[in-house]
Amino acid sequence: MSGGGGGGRYYPPRDSNRKNGNNATGSSQGGSTGSSSIDCKQISFQTNVTSPDPDVLSRIVVGNLLSVGLSSENGPIIVSFNAQVLGSITNYRYIDLKRCINEGYSYIAEVINIDGGTCSVRIYSTD
Repeated sequence: MSGGGGGGRYYPPRDSNRKNGNNATGSSQGGSTGSSSIDCKQISFQTNVTSPDPDVLSRIVVGNLLSVGLSSENGPIIVSFNAQVLGSITNYRYIDLKRCINEGYSYIAEVINIDGGTCSVRIYSTD
């Protein structure tokens, strides 16, 4: 199996008051004590897809855009290509990303590297 969460870049939130389309201006609150200070639109990071399906992986190329979503309300975050699950995301940003998806934000994963059975993606908001 290939896998790994892996770091990547995270761009700090610019606005802690944005929720489901309301774009208020203001400064973000520092600290990491609560995920409510994260601006869902600003989540952006690179990571590896965990346990990619070799059949799906064989059909993708660098630059493909993959859908990002939850397999169920409480399930793992998955990335899919043409409605077929490639694998899951287990990055340290998982909790924030899951909360934001549940709040109605949308994300895509752009394939940035494929090396054997490893697939690296950059996840970012489409909102």
